[in-house]
Amino acid sequence: MDFQGLHCYIDHLAVVQPDVPASLEARTGASWSYQQLHRASLRVAALLAPLLAENGDIKGRPPRPAALGLPRGNAWYACCYACWRLGVPVVANDEMPDKASQAQRAERLAKELRPRVAIGFATKSMPNDCVSFSMEHILAAIETGTEASKSGPLTGPDSVLLYTYTGGTTKHSKCVVVSHAMALWELQNYHIVMQGHVSSADRVLQFTSAYWGAAAFGQIDIALAFGACVVFSDPEAEKLAPLIAKHEISVLGTVPSLLRATYPGGPESKAPSLKVILTWGEALSVKVSKPWRKVCFLVDLLIASEYWLALYSHCDVYRDPATGREKHLLIPLPKLQMHLLNDGLVLPNAPGNEGEMILTGATVSPGYITDGFIGPSESTEHSDYVHQGVRYLRTRDKLRWVSAKRLVYCGRTGSLAKKGGQFVDLEELSERLQALPGMLSCAILGGERLEAFCTLEEELTIPLQRVQKEAQKICGPTARVHFRTQLPRHPVTGKVDRLQLQAQLDTLLQRELTYEEQKRWIQRQMLRAYCSWYPVALLYLVWATLVGGFLDLKSLWSIPLRLLLLPYMWGALAYTPLLPLSSKRERAAYESCICPPELLLILVGVLPSFLLCTAQVWACALLVCVRRERVAALPMLAVGVVSPFLPLATQLSLCGGCIIWDLMFPHDDRFLLPSLPLCFYLVLPKWLGDELTWHLEKNFLRRRLKDLLIRFFIIPKIPWAASWAWEDHGHSFSILDSVGPVRVAKGNSGLSLAVEFSEEIQVPCARRAADVDEHASSASPSTAVGDGHGTLATLVARAGGDPSMLCLDSLQATVLAELIRKELHQSISVADVLRSQSLQEMQQRCEPCEEVNYEEEHGETFRVFLLQFPRHPVDWCLRVDAPIDLHAFQRAVDRCVAQHSALRTSETPDEALRDTMDKAAALWQLWRAVGRRSDCWERVMASALFALWPRTRVARSEEAPRLEVRVPPLVDGRVRDPRWDWASHDQYIHSVFDDLLKPRRWPFDVAVAPLFHGTAAGHSAIEAALSKPASEVAWYIYCSITHAYSDGLSGQALFADLLRFYHEERETQGGPSSAAKEELGPTPEPLALLQRRLWRSLCKPGNLPEPNDDLYHESICDDWGRRAGQSRRIYFHPNVTRTLRLAARHCFGCSVDLAWLTAIMCTMFRLFPQQPRMLLILKASCRDGPGQGQMVGFLSEARLIAVDAGDLATANIWEVHKLIDSARLARDWRAPEPFEFGLCVYVNIVSAMVDSLPPGYRHLVREAAPPSRWYSTAYSHLNLRIDQLQLDDWDFRIFHHDSAWGWDWPTNFAHDLADTVRRMALTPTAPVVGDLGPVERSGAAETGSSKRSAEIETVERAAKLRRRGGNEG
Repeated sequence: MDFQGLHCYIDHLAVVQPDVPASLEARTGASWSYQQLHRASLRVAALLAPLLAENGDIKGRPPRPAALGLPRGNAWYACCYACWRLGVPVVANDEMPDKASQAQRAERLAKELRPRVAIGFATKSMPNDCVSFSMEHILAAIETGTEASKSGPLTGPDSVLLYTYTGGTTKHSKCVVVSHAMALWELQNYHIVMQGHVSSADRVLQFTSAYWGAAAFGQIDIALAFGACVVFSDPEAEKLAPLIAKHEISVLGTVPSLLRATYPGGPESKAPSLKVILTWGEALSVKVSKPWRKVCFLVDLLIASEYWLALYSHCDVYRDPATGREKHLLIPLPKLQMHLLNDGLVLPNAPGNEGEMILTGATVSPGYITDGFIGPSESTEHSDYVHQGVRYLRTRDKLRWVSAKRLVYCGRTGSLAKKGGQFVDLEELSERLQALPGMLSCAILGGERLEAFCTLEEELTIPLQRVQKEAQKICGPTARVHFRTQLPRHPVTGKVDRLQLQAQLDTLLQRELTYEEQKRWIQRQMLRAYCSWYPVALLYLVWATLVGGFLDLKSLWSIPLRLLLLPYMWGALAYTPLLPLSSKRERAAYESCICPPELLLILVGVLPSFLLCTAQVWACALLVCVRRERVAALPMLAVGVVSPFLPLATQLSLCGGCIIWDLMFPHDDRFLLPSLPLCFYLVLPKWLGDELTWHLEKNFLRRRLKDLLIRFFIIPKIPWAASWAWEDHGHSFSILDSVGPVRVAKGNSGLSLAVEFSEEIQVPCARRAADVDEHASSASPSTAVGDGHGTLATLVARAGGDPSMLCLDSLQATVLAELIRKELHQSISVADVLRSQSLQEMQQRCEPCEEVNYEEEHGETFRVFLLQFPRHPVDWCLRVDAPIDLHAFQRAVDRCVAQHSALRTSETPDEALRDTMDKAAALWQLWRAVGRRSDCWERVMASALFALWPRTRVARSEEAPRLEVRVPPLVDGRVRDPRWDWASHDQYIHSVFDDLLKPRRWPFDVAVAPLFHGTAAGHSAIEAALSKPASEVAWYIYCSITHAYSDGLSGQALFADLLRFYHEERETQGGPSSAAKEELGPTPEPLALLQRRLWRSLCKPGNLPEPNDDLYHESICDDWGRRAGQSRRIYFHPNVTRTLRLAARHCFGCSVDLAWLTAIMCTMFRLFPQQPRMLLILKASCRDGPGQGQMVGFLSEARLIAVDAGDLATANIWEVHKLIDSARLARDWRAPEPFEFGLCVYVNIVSAMVDSLPPGYRHLVREAAPPSRWYSTAYSHLNLRIDQLQLDDWDFRIFHHDSAWGWDWPTNFAHDLADTVRRMALTPTAPVVGDLGPVERSGAAETGSSKRSAEIETVERAAKLRRRGGNEG
C-alpha cells in the first residue's frame, strides 16, 4: 500500500488497530492508543489550521515549519502528527540537560528556519509573524477542542517532513531536510531488517532528545513500522536501565557507547524484557557485539542524518585476511540504490573493490538548509556525484565488497591525519584500539599530534602496562594516549563528543599558557625590584664621593673610575674578614654600624682620585696572588708602587695593561679580571638589597631612611599570594573518628600521625597472575647474555629487581647499568634500563662499550656546583654478617681513595665567593628568563660566571694523605654502655658512630665498629670482638662524604668499589690482587663531568642535548614564595606500605618510588580538585651519561614535571601514573626556573640499598628525629621527604606545607594518601577524585575519645621506640 505521507500511515494504523497502545509517557504513565492519538491530532490540527497553509515549495525556498518546544510525550506526538496532516514540517527542540546548548539551538532555528508557529518556545528571536502557543493551549485543545475535517492529503512523499540537525559531536552541526519518503522508506524496510523479531506487542523506548532529530524520529519509526508502542522518557543514561525494567521495554535503539554506559555490567545486567537492540551513530565493535548477540537480537545500522535506513548487520563476523581484524558484515537493503566510488569512478559490485559509498533514492535527504535555501552544505563536487544523470549523495563512508551482497565498513574518507609524515586513518586506528583486550571505548583526535582517549574495563584480567604499551604502539611514539574513567558523551546523541575532548586539550594548553604568563609576570616584577637598587648604589657612591672631595662638584668626574674600581675592590676584600659577602658570615660585626655593601661603596667613594688607579692595580694584584701563584702578582705590585707618581692617562693605560697582561698567559683563571665587573654588577642589587634591608630593620632612625628610599627609588618585591584554597569543614574529626578501611590517629602532641588499614589489602590474583605470565617468557634462558653470573637475568636479580617484572627504581637501575658495563662489557644508560619492560628489550638496548676520549679533562682544580664543604655529610651504614679484617679493609679504603677523586678533594679556596656566585648564577637565570636571547651575550656572561666560579682542588692519589679507618675504643673491655643494653645493636650503632666521628674528617670518613654485650679481653675493640663467638658480635661499616657535590646515590657507587676491593684484598692478604678485573677503557674524571655540566648549564639552559645538564640555582627563591608553613611526621603501618609495594609490582609494573609519586599527586588532586595542573619537582639523580654510573661525586638536581590530569572528573589513577612515568622515562623534564619552587609540590624520595648489596651486607638507615614544633618556613606548597628504612618501612616527613591550609590539612592528606594506595591496589583505573568526602561516616558515633586516646598512646610508644635510632624494634 502506498502512502502520501507519514500521517497517512498513522491514519491507517488507527483504522486497522485502533485499540493497540501507540504511546506511553514514562513520566506520568499516561498511555494513548492509536485511535486516541488520531483524534488528538485532529483536534490540534483544528487549532492550527487557520494559521498554517502551504508556505513553500521544496524546490524553492523551504517551507516554514512549526517549532515544537514541548517535552516529548503524547501531546508532543499529537502536535507532530497534526502538523504533518496540515502539510507543515516540524522542527523540535525539547528539554535538554545542557540548557546552554538548548538555548543556542532555539536561537539558531528561529533565525534560520523562521517558524510560522511556535509551541512551547520561550526564545525572543522568533519572526514577528510567528504565533506562539503554550502547553496549556495544546492540552485544552486535545481535551475539549473540535476535530478538523478530514480532507485530501496536503503532502506528497517528496514533501518536507521535518528539519533536524546533525549531532555536532565532531564539527558544527548542520540543518538537514527530511522528507516523508525517508520515513516511509524505513517503515517499508524495517520488516526485512528485523526478520520477525518485533511485533505490535513490543514496546520501543524513545529517549533521545529531539535535539538529534534523526535518532529521535528514527526510534518512533521503529515502533510505527510494526504498530508497536513508543515509550517516551528522559535522555539520562543512568536512568535508562531501571526505566527499561520498569516499563518492560523490549526494543532499544541507541549508540554503542550509550549502551555500555546503560549496562556497565554487560548483557548479564539487562532487563529480562529487553530482546531487541539496534545500534547506530558509532562503530559497534565485535568485542562488544559478541556477548550481546547471545542474549538479544542485535542489529547494527549504518545510517546518518543525511540518509536513513540503508545498510544493516546482524553482527555476523568477517575476519579481514590482510589485517586479521574482525569486522561486521553489512547487508544493503534489497531496493537500495548504492555504488562505491573510487578516484571519481563507479566500481562494480565485485569482491575486493573498496570505495566511498554513494546513495540515491527515497532514503536520501533532499539537502541542507543553506542561506535560506535547500542545497548542499559544501560544493557540489564534494557532496554530490552524478552517475548516469542521477544525483547521488557522497556519504564519505568507505566500504568494501567481500562477497555478493555483503560489505564491511572501512572508515570515513575525512578521517585521515598526518603521523610521522604519512597520512593514517583515524577510524582504523580507533578500531584497532577498540579491539585491544581490556579496552572499553576510545576516540582519536588528529592535529599536530594524535591524541587518543581511552577507557578501560573495570575488571581487567591483563596488566595495565600491557594495554598502555599496545595502545602506544598502535598510535605511534609521538601520540599521546589519555586514559579516562569515561569519555564525554553528547547529552542528546549519546555519542562520544569529540568537540568536548578537543575543548579539554585546548583548556590544557590554555592552562599552560596562563601559567607561563603568571610565571613571567612574577619574574619581571622581581627583576624590577632587584634593578631598583642600582640607583641606591649610585646614590651612595655619589654621596661618598662628594663627602671625600669636601663637597666639591668637580670630584664627580671620577665616578666612572670609581665604578670600574668597585668590582676589583669587592673581589679583593672578599678574601679578607673586612668584607663578608655571605649574609650569615660575621654579620654581628656590622649590626651597630654599616653593612658590608655600604662599607664598600663608601670606601671607594672617599678614596682620593689620584689613588683610584693605584687601588685598582693593587686589588688586581691581590686577586691574582690569592687565586694563583704569588709570583704572578709581582709585576702588578711593581706597577702599583710607581703608578701614583704618573699622569692619569698613564695610570689608566697601566690598569688596562695589567688586565691584558693577565689574559696573555694560559691558566685556570685566565678570564678572572675581565669577568669581575660583569659578575659584580649582576649580583650587586641582590647583595645590597638583602644586606641593607636587614640592617635598616635593626635601627629606628634608619628605618626612616628605608621608608624614604622605598618611596623614591626602591620597587618593593611582590608579596606571596598564590596559596591554593582548602577548607577542612570538620573532615579531620570525622577521619579520626572513622571506622572505615583507613584509620588515622594522632600522637606526639599532634605532630605525628599514624595511618593503617583496618584489614590487609589483597591484590587481585587474576591481575597478578597475568602480569607474571606475560613477563615469564622474558626471563627464559634464550635471553641470557653470557653464562653464570654474567646472564642478564642474574644481574637484574643482583641489582634488586625481579627478572620477570623489571620493576626497578632509580637506584636499582643505576646499579644494573654499572653491572652490565663491568661484567658484560656492554653499555646501557640508566634511562634505557628504566624504559625496558622485558629482558629482550633491555638486551636490544645494550651496546658494546666504546672508548671515550677524556683527554684535557684531568687537572688539579675543577669548577663544580657545590654546597658548603664541611657541613651536611651524606652517610651510610652497613651491617656485615662476617667478621671484618681491618688490615684488608684499610687497604681497600686506600684503593677506594685512589680510585675516586671526590674522596681526595679539599675545601674550596674560594669559599668567600661561593654564596655570592650562586646568587649571581641565579640572577643570570632570571635575566635570561625574562630578557631577549642573544647568543653572543649569553656566551660572554657564561664565561664570566665560569671564570669566577669557586674552584675545587683535588689532590693526586700519590700525594693524598692516608685515611685511617676509625675503630671505637675499648673501655674496660666494653664497646657498649651497659645502661643501653635494652637497645639492639642496630639501634645502638648510630650513637657509637656519632661519638667516634668527632671531629669529622672531610671530605671522606670511614669507620668500622664491632658491637657485643658484656666484656671481652683484647687490646682493641677488633681483638675483643674476634675473641667472642661470631654469633654474639655484630659488625658495622660506616662511610660519609661531603654533600658539597655528592648525592645519596653516591653510596652505591662507593660501596660497590669498596666492598669489591675489600674482598680482593682479603683473598690476596696484601699480595697482588688476582681478582681485579681489567678496566674497560679510560675512566672519566667525575669532577670534569660535573664541570662540563656546569658550563653547559651556564651557556644554554633549557636547550641542551642532555636534559640533565641544566642546573638550577635556587638561592633567590626565598625572595618570592617564602611563607609560613607547618610540619608533620606520618607513620604508615607496614600494611599500607606493603600494599603500595604490591600495587607497584603487580598492578602498575613500576618501582615503589614511582608508586609513591603517583599516590601523592592523586591525593593532591583529590584534596584540590580545582587544580587540575600541578607542578611536581623531584630530587633526581640523573646518571644517564657515559661514566656517570660509577661516580662517587655527584649532585642531585631538581627536575620539574608538569602533571596536568586534564578533566579531573574523568581522570583516573593510571593516567596520573602515566604522566609521571612518561616524563621520567623520556627524560623530558627540565630544571625549574627562578621562583617556580613557590608554585610546586616538592618530593625527595631516598631509597635504601635494600636488595642491591652483595650477600652478607645489609643497609641500615637512621630515622630522622620527629618534629618538635608545628610551624616552619615554607618554600613550596608541599615539601615531602620520604626515606626508606627497610623494605616496607618508610620515614615519611612533611617538611612543610602552606600554613594557610590549616593544621588539620595533614590529617586529610594522610587519610586520602592511604586511601589512594588502597584504590591503587584494588582498582588502578579508579577515578582520581572519586568521592570527595574523606571518610565513611557510618559508625563514627560508635568511636569515642577513649578509643582515640588508646590509639594515640600506641602511636607515641611506637614513635619513642623508633626515635631510639634503630629498626629492629
